[in-house]
This record gives sequence, C-alpha cells and structure tokens, in this order.
Amino acid sequence: MNARIEIPEAQRIGEAMRRFGCFVNIIEERVYSTLYEICNGYRLSPWRMYDIGAGGVYLAPDCAPLRLVMPCGFVGTLTGDACGIVACLQVYQDSAERYASDRFRELHRALSWFSATHTEAPAIQAASRPC
Repeated sequence: MNARIEIPEAQRIGEAMRRFGCFVNIIEERVYSTLYEICNGYRLSPWRMYDIGAGGVYLAPDCAPLRLVMPCGFVGTLTGDACGIVACLQVYQDSAERYASDRFRELHRALSWFSATHTEAPAIQAASRPC
C-alpha cells in the first residue's frame, strides 16, 4: 500500500477546508451518510483523515470490518479503512459531476491511484464500479 499519513485531529479542520474548500461541510456529511447507506451494521465510531500525497485525502472510520452492500450488486466485508475509501470515491465522483469541479476530479483521481495499491484493492475496485 502507498504511504498515507494520518492528519492529527487538531489539524483536521484546516486540512478539510484546504482540500474541500467551501464544500467542506457538505462533503464530510455526504461521506458519513454514504457509509451509513452502504454498510450494514455501521455504528458511530471515530473517523480519521489521511493524506495520501498528490493532493489526495480520504476519511475512514476507525472500526471493525463492515459488510458493504452496493447498489450495483457488490456485497462483501471490508475493513473500515477500505469502506471509507469506497465512500469517498463515490462522494468525490458525484461531487465532481454535481459541481463541475476539478477539485473533486483531482481528489477522485488521487484516491483511485492510491486505492489500486491498497491491500483490499480488488474489493475496493469492485465496490466502486459504476452501475
């Protein structure tokens, strides 16, 4: 897996503002709600923010593996980290289209590249496949 650096909680708001701009509240809320929709049995847990280089960042819950059920038919159990990547990929792609935003296209591209080397890459890619 490529290197990732956890962004300390004290720096998280500033980093989120820098990465998501005026959409910061919208994006974080959409990532959380997406995870609730796609992960059966998800309960509240702490969230982490990771810098993955190349301008990329993602959010992931610090929790036990979750059962992921995607609208396009993918069903599987992934770590909280991988589920966070899937949720962020979905939100970034949707936001790039919804807001015609290069910022979200770049976030999606960086996270896609990062996820290709993740230990759960095949499952992440299968879960992230468009319908």
